[in-house]
Amino acid sequence: MKKQVKNIKSIILVLFTVFCSLISFAQTNEKLFALATDNYQKGQCEEAIRQYQQIIARGSESSALYYNMANAYYKLNKVPESIYYYEKALKLDPKNTAAKNNLTFSKQMTVDAITPLPKPWFQQLSDSITGLFELHTWAILSIIAIWGVVVFFLCYYFVVHTALKRTFFTLLLVTIVIAIGIYSIAHYKQQQIANEQYAILFEKTVRIFAEPNAYSSEVLELHEGTKVAIIGQETDWLQIQLANGKTGWTKSSNLKKL
Repeated sequence: MKKQVKNIKSIILVLFTVFCSLISFAQTNEKLFALATDNYQKGQCEEAIRQYQQIIARGSESSALYYNMANAYYKLNKVPESIYYYEKALKLDPKNTAAKNNLTFSKQMTVDAITPLPKPWFQQLSDSITGLFELHTWAILSIIAIWGVVVFFLCYYFVVHTALKRTFFTLLLVTIVIAIGIYSIAHYKQQQIANEQYAILFEKTVRIFAEPNAYSSEVLELHEGTKVAIIGQETDWLQIQLANGKTGWTKSSNLKKL
């Protein structure tokens, strides 16, 4: 009995130590964030960036953190870095309006003017539907819909009154359709996110080749700050695609993945 009590005390002590460590860790990150933001407001952008990087190195990230870093890089006229971190901020929070607006200003400082290919109507419709909510929200909605199916099934199964039974059966069918629809949207959005891989070019001038070697023909010349999609890889070469549909190969060292 004494041994069990001792073991329980040891477990409680370990849990308490971990809890205190987590609180201390969070407080340190908050202090660093506040200090970095204060340095940014004082115009000490390089010091602010260094402190923001410390927070990232500690395994923490947020849309606000990346947004502030992007602003600091923008103040230093470091275009690719500012675009990279605005994109990172939007990846975590697509509704970050300030990051969207500032990203537009940063992109105006890039050399390459790329006109995106127009999307077909069904792709636009699909994007508008999936874009209504974030992936985690769609996942929550699908769980709620599934619970709705369970509830209406139980009501239909246990209710004896004929009119109520018909009502619950109708609601059950409607909820099943809604649940399938929401789950399909959530699954599609998850696949879309998993398959999309983007990067920002960081070299002043980037040569794009037809094949993954420097002896093949050069098909494009791009510049720092341009956003590209990664669609293939071979050793240290990446196949990229621009918003206008053009493709080619470049060294992985020329870009930074989002």
